[in-house]
Amino acid sequence: NRRHQSLGGQTPRQRYNDRGKAIPTGGRSAPSGTTTRPVSATGVIAFSGCSIVLGRAWKQHTATVYWQGDRVTIMIGDTVVRQLTLDRSVRYQPLTSQKLSGKS
Repeated sequence: NRRHQSLGGQTPRQRYNDRGKAIPTGGRSAPSGTTTRPVSATGVIAFSGCSIVLGRAWKQHTATVYWQGDRVTIMIGDTVVRQLTLDRSVRYQPLTSQKLSGKS
C-alpha cells in the first residue's frame, strides 16, 4: 500500500488497476475429439476426408484417433502408431513427407 519510486510514485494496486485487462481474442479453440477407425488390409485409415497411411504391420486392427484441429494422434492399443498434422492440400497422407529427387 505504500508508494514506490520505481512505480512513478504509485502504489502497486494503483499500477495494477491502471493496466489494461486481458480479454479473449474471440477465436475459438480448434475442435477436438476421439474416434475409432478400422485399418485396411493395406494399412490405411480414412479420417476427415483423408487417407492416412499407418503401414501394413497394423492391418486389420482398430485404431483410436485423437484429434484437435488438423493435429492427429493415432493409437492402436497402448502404442502411438503415428502423429501428424493433416496436409489439407492432398487427400493421401503418406508415412513420410520427403520428396523424391529426380537425381540419380
